[in-house]
Amino acid sequence: MKQQVPTWLAVVIILIVVVIAGVVVWKKAGEKPIARFPEQGIPMHKGPMQKGPAPAPETQPAQPETQPK
Repeated sequence: MKQQVPTWLAVVIILIVVVIAGVVVWKKAGEKPIARFPEQGIPMHKGPMQKGPAPAPETQPAQPETQPK
């Protein structure tokens, strides 16, 4: 005798398994921070701080805009 499972029931079972696996992976990923992206945000540099004003950004002379004729 062959017993068949209705299609809707198979789809529901597969969806439940996928959702449970997704939740488990999501919880495991939230337990530890990724090595390259620490939770603290911007990394702090441990070198000596510069004293005095910050260097000025390089500026280029403004070019006059030419309008098409």
